[in-house]
Amino acid sequence: MFFGWLAAFYNAPEGVVTPLARDLHGGAAVVGVILAAEALGETMGAIVIGRFVAPPTRQRVMGPLAVTGCVILALFFLQPDLPGSLLILFASGLASGYQIAANAAFVTAAPREQRSQAFGLAQGGMSLGQGTLMILAGAAADHFSPAWVIGVCGTTGAVVALAIAVGWTRERRRPSSGHLRH
Repeated sequence: MFFGWLAAFYNAPEGVVTPLARDLHGGAAVVGVILAAEALGETMGAIVIGRFVAPPTRQRVMGPLAVTGCVILALFFLQPDLPGSLLILFASGLASGYQIAANAAFVTAAPREQRSQAFGLAQGGMSLGQGTLMILAGAAADHFSPAWVIGVCGTTGAVVALAIAVGWTRERRRPSSGHLRH
């Protein structure tokens, strides 16, 4: 579930897309292109991970991809131009393909009789996290450059993702009744 909630960090650029487009000397069309770049990356990442990566490998790369999806946003500290920004957002979206593995691990870990309740909690937390972080990012962009805000969100997300990935790796290696080992 925590891997799913990381989406709040790598989707934070959506909360500052208009001021980012303005800083990149663009208008409404640039807003659309910026939004499309990450969405295209997310789509491609889901296809690649879901179609071409074996389930055991998906589980192994989930942590590193979660960290990558966030940490790559730190490149916004360099104040990239529009093509650079689009490339960074696409790459972040591509790494978010790990969500396929996170969803599978979540289904496996949730007891069948509580799965609906677990999915409700997971979805509610994801929506709340994304909304909250987008509001905070938008408010921060009133005082700091949108690129800096994205860099902070990405860096913070990478630290959180690393902690989750380390915990996940330890849990997978620990002998258990099988609830996370599948």
